[in-house]
Amino acid sequence: MTKHTEETESFSGGSNLDYLVRSVMRNGDRVESRYGTTREIIGGRLRVESGSLIQRPGINYNLGFMEMYQLLGGIYDPEAIQRVAPKADLSLFTPDMAYGPRIVDQISPILEALRKDQRTRQAVVFVGKPDNGPTSSLPCTITIQFFIRPGKRLADNFIHAYVNMRSWDLCRGLPYDIMMFSGLLEIVGRCLNYQAGNITVCAGSTHIYSDQMDKIPYLSNRTWQFNEQVPDVWGDCVNWFRNEIPRMEYGKVPFGIKYGERG
Repeated sequence: MTKHTEETESFSGGSNLDYLVRSVMRNGDRVESRYGTTREIIGGRLRVESGSLIQRPGINYNLGFMEMYQLLGGIYDPEAIQRVAPKADLSLFTPDMAYGPRIVDQISPILEALRKDQRTRQAVVFVGKPDNGPTSSLPCTITIQFFIRPGKRLADNFIHAYVNMRSWDLCRGLPYDIMMFSGLLEIVGRCLNYQAGNITVCAGSTHIYSDQMDKIPYLSNRTWQFNEQVPDVWGDCVNWFRNEIPRMEYGKVPFGIKYGERG
């Protein structure tokens, strides 16, 4: 029987990633999938600070930034992915799985809802659609929800994201997914003049493939954020990211990104 995790862990450095990975490796059941054997738990949950970078052997952050820029530009461009990640398996990047075209027209109404009511619980972006499933056209991410809530000080306000996923590969998928979710949260926060806070992900099937056990992810001390050249109006952002995608190159930090240190 596939196990359900009870989340009683403490958070360290803004994340419970180590706890989640250990739970899957130690307590996960052996489950066969169309892509191979996995260790799986049901209902895994991760919380991480926006802008965090997840490290693992063989990581290519430019691939994550390219996916992020295409998400925010609302496009799907496999040739651009291949340019910054020559070894990437393009069979994993399909039009059905591209998030950008699915959400680009949903962000303006979300921003308006959050401007009208900071306490709203209705700011939900739908990535998966009912007519996608249950088929291979159903993306791994189903919804992304935004919350504006007070920070540690009453004068601080943060915007947070809650992501619901049907399926999550912790080695190959998680590091890049967190970059994409962070990018979207950072831009929504920038458009509303709020600081990006935490990303919480809850995944139905939380798993590690048996042939990926040597690529276990962990929280890096490095962080990233957008620099001042990135616009703070959604329509301008879409055009800005679309214009930057053709300029992105293998091994070079994309224009608009700056690195920092955690803590």
